[in-house]
Amino acid sequence: MSEALNTAELQARLKGKKNRLLRLCAVFFQYYEQQINDIAAALEAGDAEALRMAAHTYKGTVSSFAAEPSQELSLRLETMGREQTLEGAQELLDQLRVQAQSLCARLRQLPEEDGWHES
Repeated sequence: MSEALNTAELQARLKGKKNRLLRLCAVFFQYYEQQINDIAAALEAGDAEALRMAAHTYKGTVSSFAAEPSQELSLRLETMGREQTLEGAQELLDQLRVQAQSLCARLRQLPEEDGWHES
C-alpha cells in the first residue's frame, strides 16, 4: 500500500496551520483504538450491521487526514457489512490495524516537518 496519508492534501485542507493539525491528531489518538476495537467486536459477534457502522465511523475519522489506504480498507469493511458478507473481513481488519500503526507513527512526525506554521 501507499504512504499512510497524503501530506500535501492534509496541509492544504488545514491551510498549513499546526494548531489545527495538533487538535485533529489529539482527537484521533483519543478515539482510534476504540473505533478499531468496535470493528473487531462486530466481526467477533458476526454482526454485519455493527461492522458497517463501525467501519463507516473509522472511515470518516481517517478521511480527515487524507489517509487513503485506511479509507480504502474501511470502505471495504463497510461494504462487507452492508452486503452481509463477512468472509475475508478479518484479513482486512488485520491490514487496517497495520495501517493504523503507520498512520499514528506518521502523525507523530508530521508537526515537526516543514510546511506547518503556528497561526
